[in-house]
Amino acid sequence: MKLNVKIYAVAVAAFTGFALAACGVDSRVQVEGEEAALRVRTQLVERRQIDVTSYAVGTTEPYARAAVAAQLMARITAADFEEGERVRVGQVLVRLDDAALQAVQDYAQAELAAAHSARLLAEKNALRLRNLYDQEAVSQQALDDAETALARAAATEKSARQKLRQAEVQRTYSSIASPLNGHVVRKLVDVGDMATPGAPLFIVEQIDSLKVEVSLPEDRRVAADQRVQVEIEALGQRVEGRVLAQVQAADPRSRTFRAKIAIGNVNDRIGSGMYARALLPEAPRDALLVSSTALVRKGQLQGVYAVSNGRARLRWLRLGSQRGAAYEVLSGLNEGDEVVVEPPTTLRAGRRVEAYSND
Repeated sequence: MKLNVKIYAVAVAAFTGFALAACGVDSRVQVEGEEAALRVRTQLVERRQIDVTSYAVGTTEPYARAAVAAQLMARITAADFEEGERVRVGQVLVRLDDAALQAVQDYAQAELAAAHSARLLAEKNALRLRNLYDQEAVSQQALDDAETALARAAATEKSARQKLRQAEVQRTYSSIASPLNGHVVRKLVDVGDMATPGAPLFIVEQIDSLKVEVSLPEDRRVAADQRVQVEIEALGQRVEGRVLAQVQAADPRSRTFRAKIAIGNVNDRIGSGMYARALLPEAPRDALLVSSTALVRKGQLQGVYAVSNGRARLRWLRLGSQRGAAYEVLSGLNEGDEVVVEPPTTLRAGRRVEAYSND
């Protein structure tokens, strides 16, 4: 008799479980009691107009760059500078042996002194003969010869002065100075080396201002003097730039146009050859936005809890760029969807919620 009672009880329990399951009701929840609704704050997903920026990738380069070479052949006697050193315009960096140039200059100086004395003597002689000619004491031929000698002496003095000037200029070539305010990026010689005309001694770059050369697609144009933002990713720095020019000939291989943008570099943190991105403004467009405080992350996945029929539903999203305190939603939500902001740690998918809004 007891055995029959047990069998009957088990049968009733099994039937009840199957019946509840058929009705879509969790028998455990019904028995134990469902959790109370969790109070959560929500916002509606909105579509708003956003500013659009395209990126043009480029490389920084010095505003000016000079590979400085000697103009004569001579041995280097001084090169007291190092790579990376900051230099100014006119600062002498290399000196050459100028003993031979000094000798040429001294000789030219002596020639000029002799020519000057000869001209003074010829001038006095011509003046004397003019006076005598006025007194009819000498012939016209004698006067003409004296004036011719004076003209020849004056020409000789002028030539000697030009030779001296040339010797002085040649001697200045023995001191090689920086043509730019900037930094030495290459030192190619040292004391004792032989400088030869045309062979670079050092390379200096002006980097208090820089240029960024970027590549633009065929359908993109920028105007001279247009203001753009330039991002130096390695430094986490963004500076304002000014478009210098866009080359109007496309690269036939990449089908892109080159553009030059000038940027400031007051603290000298930005060097030449660094990766840069120019931020080019486009026409505004509409976008679906969700608050960054609504996002939940699991590994590489990002999603939100959307409220539907009084329950939280976890939706994974594909996001675009960040727009201030919000992200652009590319897929996973629709305009007007209600999402939980600052979701509590106890919130789980399927949990009953009571939504409220601060709006």
